[in-house]
Amino acid sequence: MLSNKEDVIEECKRRYGMPELVVFSPGRANIIGEHTDYSGGYVLPFATSAGLYFAAKKRKDLLFEITSMDTRESEIFEIDSSGIPKTTGFTRYIRQALLQLQVSEIPFGISLLVKGDLPLGAGMSSSSALTCGFLALCNEFYNLRLNKKELVELAVKAEHGTGVIGGKMDQYTIFFGEENKALLLDCQTMTHDNIDVNVEPFGFFLINTKVKHDLIDSPYNTRRNQSELALQKIQNFENNHSLLYKDLASATKYKKVLDDTLFKRAQHIISENQRVLNMVKSLQTADINTCGKILNDSHYSLRHYYEVSCPELDFLTDICSEFDDWKGGRMMGGGFGGCTINIFLKKNIYLHFEKIASSYFKKFGLVPELYSISPSGCLYTESLDS
Repeated sequence: MLSNKEDVIEECKRRYGMPELVVFSPGRANIIGEHTDYSGGYVLPFATSAGLYFAAKKRKDLLFEITSMDTRESEIFEIDSSGIPKTTGFTRYIRQALLQLQVSEIPFGISLLVKGDLPLGAGMSSSSALTCGFLALCNEFYNLRLNKKELVELAVKAEHGTGVIGGKMDQYTIFFGEENKALLLDCQTMTHDNIDVNVEPFGFFLINTKVKHDLIDSPYNTRRNQSELALQKIQNFENNHSLLYKDLASATKYKKVLDDTLFKRAQHIISENQRVLNMVKSLQTADINTCGKILNDSHYSLRHYYEVSCPELDFLTDICSEFDDWKGGRMMGGGFGGCTINIFLKKNIYLHFEKIASSYFKKFGLVPELYSISPSGCLYTESLDS
């Protein structure tokens, strides 16, 4: 059986000839720090070995022919003096990336195939992997000489152009991730420290609810607006407009200036920033029990204070807690579906998952999926001989 990389290269050969460039763009898993990134807080993500492979060949015309081998979507469009035509489906991320590049004259078009093993809508940043991978490909093909931080900024703007006003964590992690390391990322300064991740004999496992969320149509942007409004009210109360959530120890002091909804949003973000720092300490001391408790506390906060969970996510965290060698878990990603991230003893996980999947199917009529994840390297490009 061919790997995703081999498969996408072979398909490119069949359609267009030997690809000139292969790009791997990883997904992103986030241990802790959910909905803290866009307010300049702390997060602790890592790049995953699961990701997307791109195989690309230059064209003699100005057409872009983009095909996803996973979803079997394909679109052809041309850039000319009138601009870039609107596209649908996954290629809307490609279009936004091209708009951000603002290349005045495209010397050639691109034939591009994409294939990977990132579940769509599962909170592993498949859209960011697509956007970042395509920008890196264009950077190489068109000799734009953009550095990683510049590519991160372009990727963020491109995704904002699709309607989701997220933070920079996903894109930063994809470009800066390292093997066996999580990134303690300060989303205000956009700087990070590498944190060793070794939870043996336990491991990190994602369970996909198979409930696909589209953050454009979910309350994601509403939550961001609420968090910004709550912070503004706190800043006004303190007469300090440079104050950030990560500077605060508690939201209790601000109950009189925040309504119930804004108080809950602030309470989650303030406590979640502290949980990130506590998780780093627990990983450094190999305190797996505390690591698990932090994940559980995060899920409670996301469920009751930030209100971005859903019945499927809650069910999975509840049923996993019935197993003695489950240390903890939480929903991961924007919310309203996607995956839970869990710390399980490796040797028993597949036996336990049979019971979890059976109970989940009886409840929701869906078959969940299990992924073993660990920190991998960052995005890379590889030139091939034509």
